[in-house]
Amino acid sequence: MLSLPTKARSQSLFSRGLSNRFRPHYSNNVGDLQAKGVPVELARPDTGWGIVLTSMHVVKNSKEPALAAAYINAALDAGVQGKLADAPYYLVPTNTQVPYSKGLQHYARSAAELDTFKSIDWVKLAPLRQGYIDRFNREVKV
Repeated sequence: MLSLPTKARSQSLFSRGLSNRFRPHYSNNVGDLQAKGVPVELARPDTGWGIVLTSMHVVKNSKEPALAAAYINAALDAGVQGKLADAPYYLVPTNTQVPYSKGLQHYARSAAELDTFKSIDWVKLAPLRQGYIDRFNREVKV
């Protein structure tokens, strides 16, 4: 994975026509750019879609564990996930009662389909990260 230093910088360069090289993005980032009129689309690789798994946790010894738990519970709520699954966020719902929005169905129609996507093996990637950054900095000139 090659990446510009920040998401905001890469989106700005791309939307102003200053870069035709674009870092890996997510459906919600692309949806945001599309809503702003930027002609961008996620392209499905021949090897299939990739997926980045995320999670939420209450930090051990947190000063406000009840607030953290309330935040997580709100994020898991079907009503909240239904709104986040649609424009402009396009976040994939984890609540099985929430259908995938039309925008998300461009990528997957269900959690079962997501299970077929490729995920990142961070144990293998982490040692190579700096080399990828160095290569990007050598090869991409803006």
